[in-house]
Amino acid sequence: MLQVINHFTSNPIRIMDLGCGNRFLAEILLKTYPNTSAILLDRSIKTVNSCTNEQLCGRA
Repeated sequence: MLQVINHFTSNPIRIMDLGCGNRFLAEILLKTYPNTSAILLDRSIKTVNSCTNEQLCGRA
């Protein structure tokens, strides 16, 4: 996935992860591109409510 992103841009501003599940990919992308913001969407209410990472969940 990182190779695909780097093919189009070396410094993404925003990333959207549709069907983010356990947020594994988003965590890697945000560590790789620290100045990037992410929008994570998942159909599962349980998955969304289980988020505990403040950076990924938008909780302050």
